[in-house]
Amino acid sequence: MVKLNRYFGSVSHVALSTLVIMGPSMAQTRDELTMAHDRYVREMAQCHSVDFSGDMAACVKDARNSYAESKRGRMTEEVSPSDLEKNALLRCEVHEGEDKLACIARIHGQGTTEGSISGGGLLRKLVTTVTVPRQ
Repeated sequence: MVKLNRYFGSVSHVALSTLVIMGPSMAQTRDELTMAHDRYVREMAQCHSVDFSGDMAACVKDARNSYAESKRGRMTEEVSPSDLEKNALLRCEVHEGEDKLACIARIHGQGTTEGSISGGGLLRKLVTTVTVPRQ
């Protein structure tokens, strides 16, 4: 009997500590959940729209995933410009040397930008002329 009490006691401590740790990250107000659900409904309607020309399966998956993240409190409607810049600069981390420097320069607005987010993405282009010394 003592072994069972110890087992269930430790399980309840684990469950309680999990709620304490995860509780704040999953806390959502009724309004936030309603807004997340409304956005999900709009996104699903857009995926099934006659005008939608993208991959429907990817669109539906993205809508479901963003709704799930919203319910977990990991998505917000408000994103600051500094958050967007940090995210863009993180994408440059995969590059090294001059490629990384060129990536950072493109993020900071050097070069040209074509395309749109709604059209599938932005293409940033920076042309650098390098003079090779004669030997």
